[in-house]
Amino acid sequence: MPGTPVRVSTAAAIATLVMLGLIAGRTGTNASEAADGAPAAGTAPAAATPAAPAGDPAKGKVVYEKNCVPCHKQEGTGGMKLIATGNPSRNFRDPEFWKNRTDAQIQHSIETGFPKSGMVSWKGVLKPEEIRNVIAYLHFKFQPKGTTAKADAKVDSKSVPATTK
Repeated sequence: MPGTPVRVSTAAAIATLVMLGLIAGRTGTNASEAADGAPAAGTAPAAATPAAPAGDPAKGKVVYEKNCVPCHKQEGTGGMKLIATGNPSRNFRDPEFWKNRTDAQIQHSIETGFPKSGMVSWKGVLKPEEIRNVIAYLHFKFQPKGTTAKADAKVDSKSVPATTK
């Protein structure tokens, strides 16, 4: 019915505001990137590959706190439902998350998002180096001790026995 107000959850409103702020003009783009050693403005970003060098957790923390905390929380526990029909945001402290997850998969998730759950695509908002830094921070801060993520190195599924646990 035209003119009927639409109800939006608080989390969805916050996520929308965060994204609008990022789209309108991210703070710290040119000056801090030059100081951080990131590619200069106007240069073409390097293609991300699974064998990309490891990121810097300290720089990743800054990006995480600015962009990821509204949904994944400072503690990395997630649980925020951004849209009524979506899944809650990822809990990075869950050991199950790390069991079969590669950095390439995490990178893909960040770049493409999960639109049906309310997670936006960060490709074009974050530079590839910033995404690598966030992934390094996730490992450093949230990956439970004793869990190992799948190696991104060229591991062939034929070389790994199907019965290993």
